[in-house]
Amino acid sequence: MDDPQSSDQFESSKKYQSPECPADRAPLFSLERFCYFLCLFLLIGVAVVGAILFLVLFFLKPRKPVFSLQALRVNSFAVNSTPTSIVYVSSVVSVAFLAENPNKVGIKYSPSEIYFLYGGLPVGVARVPEFYQPAHSRNVSVQTELVLQNVNLTRMATGLDPVLEFQVAGDIRARFCFLRLTLPVIKVALDCQIDVDYRRVLSKGMNFTRDHKALLSAFPPFSKKCSLAVYI
Repeated sequence: MDDPQSSDQFESSKKYQSPECPADRAPLFSLERFCYFLCLFLLIGVAVVGAILFLVLFFLKPRKPVFSLQALRVNSFAVNSTPTSIVYVSSVVSVAFLAENPNKVGIKYSPSEIYFLYGGLPVGVARVPEFYQPAHSRNVSVQTELVLQNVNLTRMATGLDPVLEFQVAGDIRARFCFLRLTLPVIKVALDCQIDVDYRRVLSKGMNFTRDHKALLSAFPPFSKKCSLAVYI
């Protein structure tokens, strides 16, 4: 026969028994959710930027600017020779570029450096100042000074051809300006070829006086030998 007291104790212990723990809920913040929303945000951002660039390229149809060498002017010239008959030339030359912008928007160029190369090696440097090309401009003149220091002319003139082939090259940072907005920076790679008859240069340099002008007739035509490459 069951004891009523023990039955009451059993019911009481059952009544006050702790309930079972519910299943663990997923935390509100997790690494997976963070990565998911981050990737989604990045994809949306890339899509928006791509759409804007597509619209800009579609409506503006940007074209490469045009540069040509316009004039050269010798500001200073010095010829030095060693006892071993090695001739060194030092000079400061003013270089004028003519810039043309066929685009519907203006282009702003940052200060930069271009290099005077011979045989792929730099022999001089020129600093191009900041300048602005208005839309559809054709006659923007850019002035810079090319500095040549102790260039070994004897080593250059070892061949029979008196004409030396030089290269003017460098990267110029630029931005398209549209409706008071400045678009991302691009780089314009300038590459010009110059042919110089060193015998004529030396003959002028020996009798050099300040502000003497080296006319374009002293050099073979080179205004059409400039090329540009645009990249980001």
